[in-house]
Amino acid sequence: MPAENRIIRSLVTGACGFIGSHVVEALAAAGHHVLAADHEAAWKTESVTAARYPGLVKRLARETFTLDLTDPASVAALPSEVDFVFHVASMFSYAAAYEALHKVNVTGTKYLLDRYSGSKRLKRFVHWGAGGVYGLPSTRKVPEFTEDLSPEPGNDYLRSKWAQEFLVMETGRAGKIKYTIIRPTTVYGPRGGYGSRRLFLEMKDNPVVAVPSNLTGHIPFVHAEDVARAALYLSTRPEAVNEVYNLNDDTDMTTVEYMQTMARLYARPFLKLPPVPLDRILAALKPLLTLQLKVARDVLKVAPLAEPDMLAYITEDFRYSNSKLKKTGFRFKFPDARMAFPETLQWYLGPGSATA
Repeated sequence: MPAENRIIRSLVTGACGFIGSHVVEALAAAGHHVLAADHEAAWKTESVTAARYPGLVKRLARETFTLDLTDPASVAALPSEVDFVFHVASMFSYAAAYEALHKVNVTGTKYLLDRYSGSKRLKRFVHWGAGGVYGLPSTRKVPEFTEDLSPEPGNDYLRSKWAQEFLVMETGRAGKIKYTIIRPTTVYGPRGGYGSRRLFLEMKDNPVVAVPSNLTGHIPFVHAEDVARAALYLSTRPEAVNEVYNLNDDTDMTTVEYMQTMARLYARPFLKLPPVPLDRILAALKPLLTLQLKVARDVLKVAPLAEPDMLAYITEDFRYSNSKLKKTGFRFKFPDARMAFPETLQWYLGPGSATA
């Protein structure tokens, strides 16, 4: 069979999740032979709240695999003959202990790299990093985050993500794989869970949407479909070999503007409140949120009501450069998040609901 007609075999880890399912869709649409891998519970449970969609993935993937990243034997059982690896799977939690995050995110990635290091067939290892690894704008003192800025992850989750990236980079520098690392920012879109789900549903039962007028920091956004499209696009670009790319769209939206947009979508009154002393409020809230996080996680063994690290996303001014990505020729389907907010909210609210 001529090389150009050979079946393209692409492995997706974390395939049943929010982003993983979008990657499976993009690859299937491009004609790839998709090998979808995820942990056992993900294959058993269809859950909107947990962002697990095994039914969709089973319809699109050509082969499915149960994968436990913490078990080297499970990783070693994955097929060796693949053209691309799209490593989406990670434990995504600002509340989890570092030991748990390291076991899945770092050690699990090492097992996966060991599985495919030196493969003669593998063309690219596309790894999911995180936009948050740069740290906070208030401490970095830069106008925007660019890929040449050294990471300064500020919490355990982001430290595990940077450790993941470093493993991938070291394996690439040793000549064992060719990689591309992507760093998505705030990923939104249908099928979202965890943080993005809260963004759209937190105001669902509020009769009025109100926000202090000094919440003028910018929120970064990128649609899940564009994340999947960019990953597929970069996987074949020669200039993307052993490179890192921010995935952030062109949306220029402050927290106040975001709340105003959501008020319009929910057809609710919008109230801009007087400025509040953010520094003093955060200083008072952070110890309380840290305490309830420890009690919930370590004593009650339940999910916390709120996470202290989430406060930064309300008060900080996040700006990411996407120039490096655009120079490759990639173009966003949803360059401004406002284009896709109505569809996304409609998906969360369900059939029969109406948005403004």
